[in-house]
Amino acid sequence: MRELEPAGRDRRAELALMDRGRPAEVLLVDDSRGDAVLAQRAFKELPVPTSVTIASTGEIALEILRQQGEYSGKVLPDVILLDLILPQMSGMDVLEAIKTDAKLKHIPVIVMSSSGAGQNILKAYREYANAYLIKPVDMPQYRTAISMIEKFFFGLATLPATVDD
Repeated sequence: MRELEPAGRDRRAELALMDRGRPAEVLLVDDSRGDAVLAQRAFKELPVPTSVTIASTGEIALEILRQQGEYSGKVLPDVILLDLILPQMSGMDVLEAIKTDAKLKHIPVIVMSSSGAGQNILKAYREYANAYLIKPVDMPQYRTAISMIEKFFFGLATLPATVDD
């Protein structure tokens, strides 16, 4: 098994993304401005170049993913971070829409919720979430969680190429 460099510098992840000719693409679906700022800061501190797009509602997230309107031609994300508690359309409904859409279901979805309720966790996995994390409450914990996501999804795992690649 390959060792990830302790300082967080993972050349394999950087090279894999350079081969694609673009930074890692992350879609963050969260209506909390504070959580969005924490995530953006955490991703900026990572060694892998990452572009974070924020959708404050499920409806906006699906417009982005379906490349509708002003999002026409937008590159699909490599990973989606999804909050469950959203205004209007719930995060579970967004997850279901993603995982039942043939053009989107290959994209890993990580549910990041403040809820640790067993029923939410089970339902998310039944809807094919790739992971469920309870949201970190401070910047050091957030930084650690985002770093682990980056190391796994952009360093260790091999993500599928999309038609946009």
